[in-house]
Amino acid sequence: MNRVLITILTLALLTGCASTPFAMKRVAPGVWRSNQPQTEADFVTLTNHSVHTIVKLNYERMDWERRMCARYNIELFTIPISTGEQLFGVPDLKLLMAICAISESGTDIHCWHGEDRTGVVIALWRVKSQGWTRLDAFTEMKENNFHPLLVGLWWAFDENTKPKL
Repeated sequence: MNRVLITILTLALLTGCASTPFAMKRVAPGVWRSNQPQTEADFVTLTNHSVHTIVKLNYERMDWERRMCARYNIELFTIPISTGEQLFGVPDLKLLMAICAISESGTDIHCWHGEDRTGVVIALWRVKSQGWTRLDAFTEMKENNFHPLLVGLWWAFDENTKPKL
């Protein structure tokens, strides 16, 4: 019962926050992470950073974002990770699809806050595509405000970066 209450309170804190101003952070040459774009000016910022592809990991503002991507000639990959998946586990196929959609020729990866779902996908990409250690990738996740209480995301990272026996 206490675990359920803690989980509910954690989600309330994580999802109930007011939207923050749009912010992009360079991950690697041509690869960016951000929070959810909210305005047309945010799409101007994306195009000014030569973003041609967006990997969207959340459900919010789906139709609006599709229209904006069409207007700005940005390819949109929607691979939403639900609240349940954040808590209880993300299917490996979704993670693989998100990692495969990342191109170093102008990709922005985002969820609502650009922290948890985005952090896991970027960490897995770092390990699988860039040869980072799982410790270095997890350290970067924490530095970008990853919330380990979202155990489904943590498990997804852990299971997909464990050394093979």
